[in-house]
Amino acid sequence: MFFCCMVDSMKFVSLVMLFSFSIVSHSKEMNCNLRLRESLSVQEYLKKSPRELQQQVNEIHSVLFDNIKQTQGSRISGLRIVPTSSNLYPYGWGWDTALAAMGIAKKNVELAVKTMNYYIKGSQWIGVENYHEGMIPHIFFNGGWRKKDYFPGPETYGTLNNKLESSTMDQPAVWGLALEDIYRKAVKENKLGIVKKDLEELITRVDNYHQYILDKLDPLGISLPVIHHPWQSGRDNAKAWIGPLSRLKIESPSIEEIKKLRRDIKAPEDIHHRPSNEFYQQVIYLIQRAKENNFRPAFEEFSVVDPLYTSILVWAEESMAFVAQKIGKNQTAMRARKRAQRIRQAMKDILWSEELGRFQYLDVAKVLQEKELIEKIVVKKGLYDPNDIGSYAPIMLKDVPGNEEKLFKELKKNYIDPFEEEFIGLTSLSPLDKLYEPQRYWMGPIWSNVNYFMLVGQGRYERGVKEYLKPYLKKAFYPLYNNGPAEHYNASLSGKAEGAVNFSWDAALAPYFLEALKK
Repeated sequence: MFFCCMVDSMKFVSLVMLFSFSIVSHSKEMNCNLRLRESLSVQEYLKKSPRELQQQVNEIHSVLFDNIKQTQGSRISGLRIVPTSSNLYPYGWGWDTALAAMGIAKKNVELAVKTMNYYIKGSQWIGVENYHEGMIPHIFFNGGWRKKDYFPGPETYGTLNNKLESSTMDQPAVWGLALEDIYRKAVKENKLGIVKKDLEELITRVDNYHQYILDKLDPLGISLPVIHHPWQSGRDNAKAWIGPLSRLKIESPSIEEIKKLRRDIKAPEDIHHRPSNEFYQQVIYLIQRAKENNFRPAFEEFSVVDPLYTSILVWAEESMAFVAQKIGKNQTAMRARKRAQRIRQAMKDILWSEELGRFQYLDVAKVLQEKELIEKIVVKKGLYDPNDIGSYAPIMLKDVPGNEEKLFKELKKNYIDPFEEEFIGLTSLSPLDKLYEPQRYWMGPIWSNVNYFMLVGQGRYERGVKEYLKPYLKKAFYPLYNNGPAEHYNASLSGKAEGAVNFSWDAALAPYFLEALKK
């Protein structure tokens, strides 16, 4: 039913795997050392210079290459990268793959392109008339899904018999960021001629994806795309979704059904850091609703403008425009810049609150349910302020569509000052919040990717970290440096690793943190 391009010859994959064999073997040994070596206190760590941090960063980075898998006996032959070496996430995830490609480019720009190609060409919804034409899905099961391995799978999404086997939603649009990093590395190593053709095709595909977001995920027509499912945000059980999800009228699945289906709770302690069964009931319900409606999202039941999802899209548009301009795709560059400018202006006009000093969320489903004329004054009735980390996400942009200094002051007051000298990274929810749980997924822990986005930010090439953020960057790198690449970190226990170990995007981002520290 779905069109999918074949990618990557097995011959090339064999060469790639030969290239990475020594790195892979080495990283297994080094990752063991990461676990066994004596931990540093924050004070001991802060005394180390960037040069002294380099060796450990190299070891962390090498873990990334362990997580590259060669697919065999599936519909598509090629490369895929899994989020972790554990079996918690055995398939490909969208923004995990894009961030991993950035890290891979540090060692091998051609391999980075092939990794991007495998995921995007294999999973993008292209070639048929459907609501998600152009979407790059957030999970790609690459023809190898087994019910015992992961829930929900393509059977739940409704794509099992469509030869695609993907989810029916996207994730934050990190692909554009990866394109810029790959391009810059290719130019630096005089390899642009080798990867230019692939970059041109990838830009076309990412451009189509971005256009899909603006065309199909903006039910109010205000240049602010929505997330129509919490998993689309990448921040699954964030506080911001609690209110909008509470309005869902769910008849099935039941909580008891959910308990039986979940594969992510394998030990008694898992229940303390994973999302609740009630949350899983809500998100599976939304998947079922889309499945029943030929994959069209249930905007009227759940749809939210998320400042973090939106900020990453702006960054991705501007990164893609930069690369497109450099390789002669001028119309694509112009189109991307116009989209970015429209979104920026809408964020400033609708989401920014001068009174609060941060960006608000917009509950679009609430606006749609009121069935009033969609005018700005009516739209603003859907604004709400969860004051979670997404409220400050636009600080990642070079030009914040609001009062940048005021935004930083609020971020500092809510997310940095409460820890005083014990600050070791931006948490997913402020420790001042009554719902804060330092170990439970997106209700409190530190995530390396969010700290990268916000503390390194879009200005990483032009001017590095913003001066008022730079004092906090080194501390925010401590959990990853000291505990190795993990899914997330407990801010109240000196960055204790939580969730899955050997996490790909942490390993990929380690050298980026170090580069920012050197500026």
